[in-house]
Amino acid sequence: MNPLVKKILSVIGVLLLVLFGGFMFLRQKYPLINDITTNTADPVAFFAPASASGVSPDDMTYNSDFAAKQKSGYPLLAPLAVPSSPESVYSVALEIARNEMGWEVVGTDEESHKIQAIATTKLMKFKDDIVVSIVGTEEQSLVNMRSRSRVGRGDFGANAQRIDAFLKAVGNRF
Repeated sequence: MNPLVKKILSVIGVLLLVLFGGFMFLRQKYPLINDITTNTADPVAFFAPASASGVSPDDMTYNSDFAAKQKSGYPLLAPLAVPSSPESVYSVALEIARNEMGWEVVGTDEESHKIQAIATTKLMKFKDDIVVSIVGTEEQSLVNMRSRSRVGRGDFGANAQRIDAFLKAVGNRF
C-alpha cells in the first residue's frame, strides 16, 4: 500500500477514535434525558396549540422516569425566586426570551404569566420547546421552566444549560 494512503488512513482512524471517545465522554457526563424542568414534581405544562408550536401539547407530557436522573445529573437546577411581582417578572422574562435568548415565542398568557417558545440549535438547527411559568405575590415571584428536545433521547446538557442561562438573565435584572 502506498505510504501516503497509509498515513491518510491512519489520520482518519485517529480522528474517528477521538470523535467516538468524545461522544462516549459526553454520554457519561450527562444523563440520557431530553426533557429538563426546574420542578420535577410538578413540571410546567406546554399550552400553545399545535398550530403555533408545531407540536401538540398532548405529545409533550413529562416522563416521570426522568426526575431521578435529572436530580442526579443536575442537582442544583431549581426554580428562581425573584423579589418582584409576577407581572414585572413576566414582562422581563418575555423580553429576555425574545431579545436576549433569541427564541421564537409561540404562546403567551399574560393572565397566568406563562411563555412558550422554540429555541433552534445553532449547528444542527434542532427545535427545542420551552415553557416558562411565573407565580407569586406582589413582593415575591417564583419562576419555573421546562426545556425539551424534540429529537433524540439525550441532549448532552443543552436543556439544563438553556434553563440556567435564562434564569440567570432574569435574576440579574432584579
